[in-house]
Amino acid sequence: MGTEARLRIMQLLLSAHPGGLVVGEIQEDLDIPSENMSAYFSTLVRKFTNVFLGFLGAARAVTSTLARRRTPNAGSSCRFSAAELLGTRRVPVSGFPKHLIFYKVEGREVFVLRVIHGARDLENLFAG
Repeated sequence: MGTEARLRIMQLLLSAHPGGLVVGEIQEDLDIPSENMSAYFSTLVRKFTNVFLGFLGAARAVTSTLARRRTPNAGSSCRFSAAELLGTRRVPVSGFPKHLIFYKVEGREVFVLRVIHGARDLENLFAG
């Protein structure tokens, strides 16, 4: 992250997930002067924007490939117990191997169901 303060901010944000925190809470919890918060968040946003744009481009490339292929069933078959999830397949996002694109093929159409990190409780996530 570059500085100790940015690392501490990220650790606090990750520990607060999914509810999140407001800037004032972060500033108070970490005892960071208000004049520094803007610079810290600006750097974090810039770094994560670049990662996000790379991820978005990679995910688009994979879904475009699935849509153009004559064999969209190239991904791995999923073994969910719920009947509505039968036929669900998954393929990793290029460059982000722990992130998976879950999709179904119906006729000539490919339906992307979710793009998520594979370490999640997938069965419950899809059931909800």
